[in-house]
Amino acid sequence: MPGGDKRITKIESIHLGRTDQLAELMRRLGVDEGGVEKMVPKGFTRVFLLRDISAGAANIVKQEALAVGAECATPRQVVTGKPECCDALLMGDLSKLNLLGKKLDGQPFGLSALGDEIVRVVENYLQGEGFIWRIKERVLDFSEGPKIMGVINLTPDSFSDGGKYATIDDAVKRAQEMVAEGAEIIDVGGTSTRPGSSAPNEEEEWARLLGFFECTDDISAPLSVDTYRSGIAERAVGCGAEVVNDITALRADPRMAPFCAEAGVGVVLMHMQGEPTDMQKNPQYENVIGEILAFLKERLAELTESGIEEERMAVDVGIGFGKTLEHNLALLGGLSAFCELGRPMVVGASRKSFIGKLLDLEMGDRVLPSVVAAVISAERGAAILRVHDVAETAIAFKLLTACRQAYAREALGGGGRV
Repeated sequence: MPGGDKRITKIESIHLGRTDQLAELMRRLGVDEGGVEKMVPKGFTRVFLLRDISAGAANIVKQEALAVGAECATPRQVVTGKPECCDALLMGDLSKLNLLGKKLDGQPFGLSALGDEIVRVVENYLQGEGFIWRIKERVLDFSEGPKIMGVINLTPDSFSDGGKYATIDDAVKRAQEMVAEGAEIIDVGGTSTRPGSSAPNEEEEWARLLGFFECTDDISAPLSVDTYRSGIAERAVGCGAEVVNDITALRADPRMAPFCAEAGVGVVLMHMQGEPTDMQKNPQYENVIGEILAFLKERLAELTESGIEEERMAVDVGIGFGKTLEHNLALLGGLSAFCELGRPMVVGASRKSFIGKLLDLEMGDRVLPSVVAAVISAERGAAILRVHDVAETAIAFKLLTACRQAYAREALGGGGRV
C-alpha cells in the first residue's frame, strides 16, 4: 500500500538447545500458555535410527510418518519387501514424532511397542534438562548445567590415584579441596576396577573405607560409595553416604537392589561387558551404542519394578569398562543418544587408557584431554562428570556455562527488544 510501513523486518537465527528455553522465549513474547505447550514440541527436530526393522514394518512406518508430516528414510529396495530386515532413519519434530508413535498403536510387526517407545522418548526429550536426581533427602537439579563428581580411590592399585593417599587425613583433605574447587559430589572407592585387577575381600575393602567415612562431617558435599557389595553399601550409607555407584548396575549382589530401595539412596547404574579381570581382553559389540542403550533401559525398568524410584537412578555408559578405543570414542561422540533415557547421565572418562592410546600420553599428561572429554560429554547431555582433576574441569565448565547463559540471555532477552 502506498505510504505504508517501509521498515525492514529483521530475521535472527536462534539456536536453543533446550525445550525450556524455547518455552521461556515464547512466554516473554506474550504467547498464550496453551500455545506454548502446543508449539514447543514443533521447535525441536530429532533423527532416530531404527535398527534391524523388517521390510513390512519399515514400509508401514514410512507411510504413517509421511501422513503426519515426518519422514522415514529406508533403503530403495524395501518397497519390494527385500531385504527382509534393514535399518531406517526416522525424522521429524517432536510433535509429529509423538503423533506417529500414537498412530502405530495396534499395528502389526511389533510396531505398537515401537510406537509406545517413540512416545516415551519424545516425553523424555520434552523434559529437557529439567530432570532431578533424588539422593536420600537431597534433590539435585541439573537445570543450571552439569555437576562435577570428584574421585577419591582408597586403594593401592587404582589406575590413576592408587596409593596416592598415605593416610585417611590426606584423603579427607583432598576431598575438602575438591569441594572447594567445585566438586558437588565426592565418589569414594575401596576396590580397584582397573582392567585385570582382582578385588579384595569385603572386610579388606571396608577397612580401606572406614576411616574416611568416619570423617563425613568434615566434607560438605554428598558422598558416593563406589562398590558392588551390599554389605559395603550398607555400612557406608550408615556412615552418611547418599549414593551407591555400582559398576555392575546392581547385578553382582542380589541384596543390593532391595537395600538401595529401602535406604532411599541415589544409585548409578553402569554398563560393563565382562568383569574387571577380563573385560579388556576382547570386548565386542555389533552396535555399541544400541546395545548399551538397550541394557540401561532394561535395568531402569527392572529396578523400577523392584521398588527403586526412577528419580533415584542415574546411568553411566561405562567408558573403559569392556570397550576398545573405538568403542569409547563412539560412545563419547554419541552420548546424546542416551538422553532419551530421561535420567541423569554420569560420564567418567578422566585419565583413562583410551586417551593415552589415542594421543600417546602417559598418565600424568592426560589432564588436558580429560577436561576436553568432560566438556564434550557436557555438550552431549552428561549431567555428572566423574573426574580426578576438579579444578581444571571446573574452570572449563565456568566458561561453558557462561557461554550458554550469555547466549540464552541474548536469545531470550533479545537485547531488550522482547
